[in-house]
Amino acid sequence: MREAEPAGRDQWRATVARTAADLRAMILRHPWIAPELSQVGLVHIGPNALRMASGLLARCEAAGFPADETERALGTLMAYVVGIATSEPRTSH
Repeated sequence: MREAEPAGRDQWRATVARTAADLRAMILRHPWIAPELSQVGLVHIGPNALRMASGLLARCEAAGFPADETERALGTLMAYVVGIATSEPRTSH
């Protein structure tokens, strides 16, 4: 997963969408990670995920979103992405 890079105040939406797509791609590549994510959360699976989550929070804070709303919104988004990616059919490579 890519770390959210610093950018302007109005770029939060693109960062969130790109991060969600990266998370989905990671889950499809590594299906074993979904149960881990549901048990321990994104920030507990490693330094790259922690950097990504911190970058998302910082980007939303820079855009002016309240911290408590940001945490709930990003938690909901991540739960949605994990749920959708988990339910997608796997293709053999």
